[in-house]
Amino acid sequence: MKIVYLHIGIHKTGTTFLQNVLSENRDKLIKNGYYYPVSAIPNSSFPGHHFLPRALSQNIDKFDKISTKKTNFQTWEKLLEEINDHKISNKIIISAEDFCLLSSDEILKLQEYFSGFSVKIIVYLRRQDEFLLSLYSELVKKGYYKSIEVAFNEYSDRFNYFKLLDRWKSVFGKENLRIGIYQKGHCLLSDFFKKIDLEINLDDLTLRDVQYNQMINGKTLKVIRFLNKICIHNFKIPNDICKIIYMKRLQNSRPQKIIAMIPGYILSDRILSQDIKEYTLEKCRDTNQQVSQEYFSVTDQNLF
Repeated sequence: MKIVYLHIGIHKTGTTFLQNVLSENRDKLIKNGYYYPVSAIPNSSFPGHHFLPRALSQNIDKFDKISTKKTNFQTWEKLLEEINDHKISNKIIISAEDFCLLSSDEILKLQEYFSGFSVKIIVYLRRQDEFLLSLYSELVKKGYYKSIEVAFNEYSDRFNYFKLLDRWKSVFGKENLRIGIYQKGHCLLSDFFKKIDLEINLDDLTLRDVQYNQMINGKTLKVIRFLNKICIHNFKIPNDICKIIYMKRLQNSRPQKIIAMIPGYILSDRILSQDIKEYTLEKCRDTNQQVSQEYFSVTDQNLF
């Protein structure tokens, strides 16, 4: 029986980096008995299997930058055909962070597609205040105009890791969940390979010296958010036009350097205040404790 290692995110935990490594080293993975399919990958700029969760759900974030036009049931059929036609490797790696957004019913549908496979769920969690700041930055860069406090409340379900894990546990079983804690500075790639039972020398891999999904400075983010409110919310200018007019341009290094010169007493660089940080962690404290107890067998220690 083939094993599917299903990497479901969450967002902002190095998923783009991992997907690029897996895509760049597809041939080396095959030599080690693993296969990273090409089906359901939008293009080389987005090397995850992003079309798969979109084929299951109609509720993917409207600010997402990957089109959903090409996704339907045939997306899954093509993937399964590719996996079955590949006779060399018995271990399959699938990765798309939007899997973590699926509902219980959608996960059940996913399980139907993978019937006949042994499925292991790989998921990384990130401390919620750090996740909030990183997620908010991405949202603003895609057109969001509301405050970070409002964003936390609007996207509150995405900060409840206990509910997330419970959805997947109820379908695939606790024994098939492999949970990691994302921390900057730790070797994510080495940890990920351990979770998929792959022993490989990292020095043998092709690793591009690229920083993925870089956060922009706080002042620039505030300027973009202000323009989003005026252009997109007030004047109803289409998001795609705003991307061309100012969003992408302001994310370049030169405009950021100029905006960063604005004195702090006029425009602060801070996005996440201490009060909001404490509020976020307090809101998530009980569910984090549930995760610690249920999945790490820890009762006297915080999850992060």
